[in-house]
Amino acid sequence: MVPLFDPLPPQYFIKVISDKWLQAEHVVAVSFKNLILPEKYAAPTQLMDMHQKLVQDLDFEEAAQIYKEIDGI
Repeated sequence: MVPLFDPLPPQYFIKVISDKWLQAEHVVAVSFKNLILPEKYAAPTQLMDMHQKLVQDLDFEEAAQIYKEIDGI
């Protein structure tokens, strides 16, 4: 049987209040009961083998113009 309420009190309350409407506010209780945290020191992800492309190969004239202005390439 599933209880109708959370037996542990929520850890945080989020309150949203309108700055344009009177008495327009909402409060939400956030429970961390089923919170899943990441590993403390996660393993690094593997890098994909990617090849460099020249700016001219991208057919993006604005990017090529920026590189010409910055590096004089």
